[in-house]
Amino acid sequence: MAQPTAINAQQLKQLLDGPNPPRLIDVREPAEWTGELGHIEGAELMPLGTVQANVGKVKGETREIISICK
Repeated sequence: MAQPTAINAQQLKQLLDGPNPPRLIDVREPAEWTGELGHIEGAELMPLGTVQANVGKVKGETREIISICK
């Protein structure tokens, strides 16, 4: 398992435009998802407090997973 690291918007764009785009999981709260900052198209909302309960939704995922937070 890879060690978590922070990336910037430009690095994320390169990954999304690459041959194996990652799975994006936004762990912010619903109000942040729909708020002024919005969200990245194609990202999935999974608030941080629900990640453990939803771990089955990502089990077996072969793509890199990038979590998005404020």
